[in-house]
Amino acid sequence: MSIDILSLSISALTPVAIAVVGYFIQRTLAQQNRSWKVQERIADKRVEIYEKIAEDLNKIYCYVMDVGDFRNETPDTIIAAKRTVDRNMYMYQALWPPETFQNFISYMDSAFATFQGVGENAKIRTRTIQKKSALKQSAKQWPKDWDARFTGEQDSDHHMKYQQLIQSISRDLMHSPMVTS
Repeated sequence: MSIDILSLSISALTPVAIAVVGYFIQRTLAQQNRSWKVQERIADKRVEIYEKIAEDLNKIYCYVMDVGDFRNETPDTIIAAKRTVDRNMYMYQALWPPETFQNFISYMDSAFATFQGVGENAKIRTRTIQKKSALKQSAKQWPKDWDARFTGEQDSDHHMKYQQLIQSISRDLMHSPMVTS
C-alpha cells in the first residue's frame, strides 16, 4: 500500500517539478533575451555616435599633426569639430566604458588647452609653422589673430593617445558591453 502511495505521489509531483523547472528556465531565457536586446541597442547607439564624431576626430588629429588634408582646415573649423565631438561624447558618456572615456579625455587634453578663461575658446596644442607654410603655398594670408588660437607646443604623445582612443572605440564597437541583470 505504501509503495502505491509513493508511486502515486511521484506521478503527481513529476509534472509539478517539470513545471517549476520550466518556469525557471523560461525566466532565465527571458532575462538573457532582454540583456541581449539592451546590448544590441547600446552597440547600435555607439556606432551611431562614432559615425557622428569620426570625421571630426580625424580632422583634429590631422590638423594637430600637420598630416592629411590639414591644409583645408582653420582654427575655427577645428574648434567647431572639438565642440561636436565633446557634445556627442559627453552626452552619451554612460554608453562608453570608463577606459574609453578616459582615453577620449586624454586625447582631447593632448589636442587642446582648455579653460582659457570665461568665454574663451580652447587653444589648439600645436605649432603653426607648417600651417602658415601651407597657407602661403596656396597664396592665402595667415590672419594675425590666428596665432592666439595656438599654444605653440605639441604633445609628443599626441599620436599614441589618438591610437589609444581609436583602439578603445574600435574594441567597444566590436564587442557589445556585457549587461548583467
